[in-house]
Amino acid sequence: MDYDFYSDRGGRNVNEDSVFVFADESGICALLADGLGGQGNGDLASQTVVRSVMDSYMRDRSVQPSAVAGYIGTANQRIREINQGKNTTMTTIVGLFSDLAGCTVAHVGDSRLYHFADGRLVMQTVDHSVPQMAVALGEISAEEIRFHPDRNRILRAIGADDHVKSDVQQLKLAPGFHAFLLCSDGLWEYVTELEMEADLAKSKTAKEWLHFMRCRRDMIAPDNADNNSGITLFLNV
Repeated sequence: MDYDFYSDRGGRNVNEDSVFVFADESGICALLADGLGGQGNGDLASQTVVRSVMDSYMRDRSVQPSAVAGYIGTANQRIREINQGKNTTMTTIVGLFSDLAGCTVAHVGDSRLYHFADGRLVMQTVDHSVPQMAVALGEISAEEIRFHPDRNRILRAIGADDHVKSDVQQLKLAPGFHAFLLCSDGLWEYVTELEMEADLAKSKTAKEWLHFMRCRRDMIAPDNADNNSGITLFLNV
């Protein structure tokens, strides 16, 4: 097992992304949240949710889908308490929970997880966003999400409603090499899936892979670009 992570405010005054990774001999919990700054308190939202989910995981240490959904539900309740009936504090979240035999992936919003098996992309989360809905309707391609005029219109977020619906799925890991990338839109918007794959092919460590992708992002992102964060994990099963 090998992992690395970073979070950068980009061209903004405040970094509203939060990341955290816990790993030991029995399991992994990797979390990334992107606060919705347009509503205010984005940094508070992302920090609160990451802390809440991590606390729940540390108490239970379960990676079962029902438990993971419960962790996110508890975090949503905490944000709703902060909001006091208003939608002023909201965030996305994406998480990977593993007991090293299998993994559970959960997300709300447009922060993403990509899963590569033996160097090839085999799975990625599906955004809860207006452009993703347009893809489902056949109006645009998945690649056109990146710079769509409605890119920032999120259909689900932690804190938006009293009850949050998270997408939770369990992954069965076949023997071999598995690589995971969790990232906010400030990273994936500027790095394509083919580029992620190419950078993975030349990386010996999770740190190298993340470095190569950050360099790609930094070369083309404008000076006022959004916060950007990522987590990379390598697992040999």
